[in-house]
Amino acid sequence: MVIAMVASCLISFFQLLFYRMKSGFNLFDALFTPSHCENCQSKINVFFLIPIFGFFISKGKCRHCNLSIPLKYIMAELFVFIISFCASIKFIDLCLFGIDCTL
Repeated sequence: MVIAMVASCLISFFQLLFYRMKSGFNLFDALFTPSHCENCQSKINVFFLIPIFGFFISKGKCRHCNLSIPLKYIMAELFVFIISFCASIKFIDLCLFGIDCTL
């Protein structure tokens, strides 16, 4: 479960980074500008930045202007979470049956 959450956090971060770089941010600004709503520019509370949970807590909208958050973000986070979770379960399963799992 921890591996899947870390993977979701990473995909969320990379989505943000790619979006900002594509929008013309330089690398420093892309990395260190606080997350904010693209419509009303309000800063996003840290609880809403948690991948998957933040989307559902905020009901998929900015809490200030009610702009909908594009589904592509939650879909990517869920996809990576599920794939990572299944892969980690499979890895643990293999180790429990005595198959060499050293990397």
